[in-house]
Amino acid sequence: MPTSKGRILIADDERTFLDATAEWLRREGYEVQTVANAAAAAAELNTTQFDLLIADIQMPGNPGLELIRHVPQIAEGLPVLLVTGYPTPESVMMSAELPVLGYMVKPVQLPELLQQVQRCIVHASIYRANRAIAQRLRAWASDHQSVEQLLAKGPARGIVPEAFVNLTMRNMLGCLRELNAMWQKSSENYPAAAPADALAEALAAATRSFESTTAVFKS
Repeated sequence: MPTSKGRILIADDERTFLDATAEWLRREGYEVQTVANAAAAAAELNTTQFDLLIADIQMPGNPGLELIRHVPQIAEGLPVLLVTGYPTPESVMMSAELPVLGYMVKPVQLPELLQQVQRCIVHASIYRANRAIAQRLRAWASDHQSVEQLLAKGPARGIVPEAFVNLTMRNMLGCLRELNAMWQKSSENYPAAAPADALAEALAAATRSFESTTAVFKS
């Protein structure tokens, strides 16, 4: 079974647009969930991790882009692509202050929509990789602070070199895995990128090397 390029939530009360867009994106390799109003969208975002929200501006429950204003609290870092059949300067200005990566006017041209979707999915993968690596680096710093405290108490209370190397390798491996996952998602959405194959293999090879080394120390 092919790997999904990303998980998308489409929120729109226009059934024709909702069904047609969802089916087209599914054929392109994305997982797509659809809802018809802002309340249902919020419920889905609270229970499922998505890579992109495509939302109509004037659907029920979204006055003044109310749903979009709450996206950072519901799903941190989730990019939003707005679509509307009734564009206004006010909605354009409001969207500029929100986590909106694209603003499209119906009828939407499918090639342009796909380009916007690809850009948003890559944005989401970079955001998550950055957040995961930042969390790992904070944990890594905490680990090494504990090591420093043990070493300061003298050899009897210190740690052996193997344990120190294993700790460092484990954290480096975690960062590599996050980078590898991010690049896989990016290359799925931009398959024509020139250095994609070489970089993907380099990341995979580095990950395998660190996994092997870490396994040796564990054994």
